[in-house]
Amino acid sequence: MALVADIEKAYLQILIDERDRDFMRFLWYDDVFATKPNIVKLRFCRVIFGATCSQFLLNAMLHNHAMKFENVDPDLI
Repeated sequence: MALVADIEKAYLQILIDERDRDFMRFLWYDDVFATKPNIVKLRFCRVIFGATCSQFLLNAMLHNHAMKFENVDPDLI
């Protein structure tokens, strides 16, 4: 049995825990055309593609969901 899926938006379906969002911070200018723009600190709430941990988190989430159905369909694992 093969499992086929399109994972293009799979990363954005993974919610980052509130306690861990500070590790996903980035800086943004509030007005890039201003002479002295303010720097705003923002945080991601979802896993982004391209972060070092993204592939690990997606794999861990898929493994966790697959283990929930281990008794229903052992061939899935």
